Amino acid sequence: MPEPIWYHLRASRSNPPGLAASDEVHRRIYVAAIEQFEELMEASRRISAASRPLTIFYALAQAGKAIVAAHSNDDPPRSHGLTLTDPLPDLMATQLKEAGRGWYQAVSETVGSSTVETVELGEVWAAIPDLAYTPLPCGRWTRAALVLPQVANVFSYVIGSTARAAVLFDPAPTTLEQARVSLAKYPTAQPASVVHLGESESIATTQLPSGTAIQVSFSLAKDEQPILQDALVERRAPQHRFLGEHWLVPAVAGGVVLTPLMAWWALLFGLSMLARYHPASWVSALDLNSSPLAVPLEDALDQAMTAIPHLVLEALQQRRILLRRA
Repeated sequence: MPEPIWYHLRASRSNPPGLAASDEVHRRIYVAAIEQFEELMEASRRISAASRPLTIFYALAQAGKAIVAAHSNDDPPRSHGLTLTDPLPDLMATQLKEAGRGWYQAVSETVGSSTVETVELGEVWAAIPDLAYTPLPCGRWTRAALVLPQVANVFSYVIGSTARAAVLFDPAPTTLEQARVSLAKYPTAQPASVVHLGESESIATTQLPSGTAIQVSFSLAKDEQPILQDALVERRAPQHRFLGEHWLVPAVAGGVVLTPLMAWWALLFGLSMLARYHPASWVSALDLNSSPLAVPLEDALDQAMTAIPHLVLEALQQRRILLRRA
């Protein structure tokens, strides 16, 4: 049985979405770009991490052309729209910068994502839910946080203006003030508050196998109509790729929230530039015997192999597609 994501991606070549279904120019671009996307992803399976960022990023770049062909009438750009500064001793502190208008901006506009002017690679990495369990050696960047709705009984499914959830911050805050500071780093969570016990400063928590989760109360903004409590949690912390897996994504670059697809785009562009233009630094970072980055980098590239096709299909179909964990 074929993988469901690739099944639908391949089927879309004969039945393209959006503008590519009715416009021959858009259709030709779409079909060719999706074919190249598939071939480059397949090539990525057969090569090591030393070269894999190149093929994965250029696969994603071709998928981006298909996304724009399907859902935008803008003239195709002729540049990446990003550049990478010279690598720093800590590779993940190396900065990505906007460079005019290119495919990064065109795809971001098409899928409704913000863009960043300047951001460190590690900050983008930490904001990707797929990499929440692939931490970097340097833990100074705020990571995506798993959210578990507190809907254990039927009375949780009522219409109201607040909804409670357990949030796994990493690291877990130990004081109420630390918890409030942590929560403030996630713009989509707002308005929200940390639940504490009565008049005390003790945080309400939930013990989970993966750690201590902080109890958070999500609230409706003044202009939002009352909705089901589970829908309110979904609005503040949407499910990402898998049923039941809700995530808060932290702001990067001083306040920008990227969609997971465009966060992956920025990260893979940066890694591909390191591999292409700074191969000695890149291969050194992959040395399992000396580099604490080696295992996280290899795992991130493995994660990209399954996450990218899934997110591309969502962008093409303009809807979320949630799978069940095996």
